[in-house]
Amino acid sequence: MLNPMAADTPKTITVLAPAKINRSLQVMGVRPDGYHELRTVFQSITLHDTLTVRVTRGPFHLTCSDPMCPADERNLVWRAAAELWAASSGRGGPRHVSVHLAKRIPMQAGLGGGSSDAAAALRALSTIWRTDPAAVADVARSLGADVPYFLEGGTVLGLDRGDLLFPLADLGGAGSAWFWREHQGRVWVVGPGEGREEGLRAGAWKRSRQRSGGARGQTAS
Repeated sequence: MLNPMAADTPKTITVLAPAKINRSLQVMGVRPDGYHELRTVFQSITLHDTLTVRVTRGPFHLTCSDPMCPADERNLVWRAAAELWAASSGRGGPRHVSVHLAKRIPMQAGLGGGSSDAAAALRALSTIWRTDPAAVADVARSLGADVPYFLEGGTVLGLDRGDLLFPLADLGGAGSAWFWREHQGRVWVVGPGEGREEGLRAGAWKRSRQRSGGARGQTAS
């Protein structure tokens, strides 16, 4: 039985959830499971959210600094807690932990904020619940294609859905999900000022592919 109240369990953990950019991104086609076949190089950057995880009594509780960010089962942090609790042999829903999410990464920006938050939650909660690392990796894959990358961080080649990962020499800041400019080790990320859902970005890629005659290995930006 899980015992977060044990004397040797840390009572508060603060963990950073960095944003990511794609130094390069090739969309190779659509997989049978509906995901896109990707070849991309991920790069984490210093822009980050912050999760503060505390051992408490009672049901799991999530709060967020951004009122536009859902603080319920729609949030990947909540889903990460629920799935990791079950993987840790917990009964019912997750309990005895609260999470406060301080948001700085723009939502629906292609910077991986939700996935990074989920991975940060997995790192902190697996420490409290003493979850087997293999189970943590399985939960990460179940939450989304980007979540396994955020358990790794740094400069990483991603294949398949983007979750077959090969760490590379850390190249520092460069690249972007929208538009990027590198200057003296800094990354400038410029966006349109409004969020774009993943489905809309995928739809734009499909329309572009149709116009180009369906060329394989199209580079997205």
